[in-house]
Amino acid sequence: MKQHKIAVFGDLSLSNCLDWAVTLTVCAWLFFIGYQLGGVRPDTMVFSAGFLGVALAFHTLGLMVDTSRDPIKFNPLGFAFFPALLYMIANLYLLSDFVWRGREELLAMVQGVTIFWLAVQNFRTKNHVWMVLGSVILLAILGTAIGIMQFFYNPEWLPSVIDPIEGRSFRVPMAGEYIGRATGSFAAPATYAGFMLLVGFPMLVAGFSRRFTGMARAFFIYAGFLMIGAVFLSMSRGALVLVVVGIFLLPFAVRAKRSTTVIAWLLLLMLFAGSFSLLFLFNEDFQLRLLATLDASRESVRPVMWQAAWGQFLDAPILGNGLGGYDMLFENHRPEGFNREAIHASNDYLETLADLGAVGFILFWGPVGAIAFLAVKEWFAQPESVRLGASDNPRAKRRMTTPKFIISALGLGLFLFGGHLLMESHLKTPALLLLFFLFLGFISKCVPIERIKLPRAPLWRIGAMALGLMLSVLIPLWAIPNSTGYLYVQNGDRKLDQLTENLAELKQDEVYYSELIEMLQLSLAQMPDHAEAWSDLSCTVAMQDFLYPGRSAEFGERAEAHARSALEINEQLPYAWINLGHALSLQGRMADAGEAYQRATEIAPNRSDVWYFYALHLNSMNATRGEARVAVERALALQPSNEKAADLRRKILVP
Repeated sequence: MKQHKIAVFGDLSLSNCLDWAVTLTVCAWLFFIGYQLGGVRPDTMVFSAGFLGVALAFHTLGLMVDTSRDPIKFNPLGFAFFPALLYMIANLYLLSDFVWRGREELLAMVQGVTIFWLAVQNFRTKNHVWMVLGSVILLAILGTAIGIMQFFYNPEWLPSVIDPIEGRSFRVPMAGEYIGRATGSFAAPATYAGFMLLVGFPMLVAGFSRRFTGMARAFFIYAGFLMIGAVFLSMSRGALVLVVVGIFLLPFAVRAKRSTTVIAWLLLLMLFAGSFSLLFLFNEDFQLRLLATLDASRESVRPVMWQAAWGQFLDAPILGNGLGGYDMLFENHRPEGFNREAIHASNDYLETLADLGAVGFILFWGPVGAIAFLAVKEWFAQPESVRLGASDNPRAKRRMTTPKFIISALGLGLFLFGGHLLMESHLKTPALLLLFFLFLGFISKCVPIERIKLPRAPLWRIGAMALGLMLSVLIPLWAIPNSTGYLYVQNGDRKLDQLTENLAELKQDEVYYSELIEMLQLSLAQMPDHAEAWSDLSCTVAMQDFLYPGRSAEFGERAEAHARSALEINEQLPYAWINLGHALSLQGRMADAGEAYQRATEIAPNRSDVWYFYALHLNSMNATRGEARVAVERALALQPSNEKAADLRRKILVP
């Protein structure tokens, strides 16, 4: 039967329509999660899981409705990350003591592996591929514009975030240390710089390659340089070093002649030096960051995080400490005087080793290395260029082959992004994780490898359709409630922080306590194994003593039960022990409370705030005021700027 065709779209067959449904869903998915602060917030992950289910359902239906009698063909590289994903699941539920932390990372990895599968097995025409890449380019252009606006006009602007629970949008405040630097839609300068490296240099490869019209090449070059310029505005020092590396590699990626390469290096380096000099001369923040880089002794944060990750790896080198454990185990390796929170290791490779051990590292990065090896091998096997037009016309235009171009462009972006992973934990940002897998999937499509062929027998078709549709339903049914639970915890943490920071104003607000307790209870209804949510609930219940002083024992008993629920899940939470100590104090069980506070100092011996709470407890009893002074001196030795500890010390010295 004759098929009607539409320009760009192709024929109107059901199979092609479903291919486009997958393509457009992935485009919307990437753009949405990238614009929503990179998808790091659970409210965005709720929607992301929905996009995954829809895309997977369309993909499954597209494979099954194909009326061709040829066998169904699968690229075996699409299965490359399934062993790593299965290992992460086993590691999380059989080994990790921090399931509630690791599950969030597992949610993101499931989405990453899914989009890799779709990139390898779907997008069967160049129009599909260009539609997806076009959405990424559009997001990068929008991000460039946002970064310029933030740097020059409105330093605190961020996109509105959609809250699926409350059904409204709101703006997240910019972190104070990032004000004055470009963060785009990611709210973090280093993450923004990693995204611009990942997309900007492929744009330059497209512009300098002989594949497109002059107008298209001019657009790619202009947009690519704007994106590289956005790296300067982010002031990410590691990314600036990688810009120089990218400048060096760019002529090789586009197969420029030797003389052209030298001229290109000179021009690009002059442009880099000029931009760098202007930023250094007219931006004080950039000067300070550069001086800190030159003075190695002033760069004290990342080395500590790296050493902690390496130490954790040595603690469990084979199987790792458990997915999501880096932050929770950091206290075992926190040096004296280091008072920063360490959510991630600022190095994806080291954090993978710490959490998943050598086995997990090999299962994840092994396939990446194998695909890179096959891609480079194919890049060298491809001809330098192919002639367009009549083969006997010596003046016919020549251009780089499509596989060579895709490997050059996306490969350069991935190489530089991989370099940035040495200094940042970008794969913990869902949007960059998805782009990483997307680009890797497109490169995998360029590798010639024998396909796995499955017959289109009814049994195979029914089985494959059942499996695909089941996963498209079960994954969102698993992911959305978990992400919703994380959202309740996030909102509860925010309200609890507001309560503690504005205690004088809110401690008598009965409605505020009720809303906060309800939010934490909702989170625990979704995720009863979230130890930190139990600890927060214990803290909130105990703080109601400010509201009803005569009911201290009642609140203490309830708070104790919640704190012990947290400790039953994991005994290595210092704040759960502190909250237990406070709950016991409300009941008048001071000796038991002292043991709980002391246990917190044993778990986190180099945390100033933990020693402060212990000193506060000791100072509440005349018999232990001397011990309180020792504890508060320890808190101030660890963090001289701890104002609360300094005030307590004055009270102890001058009763």
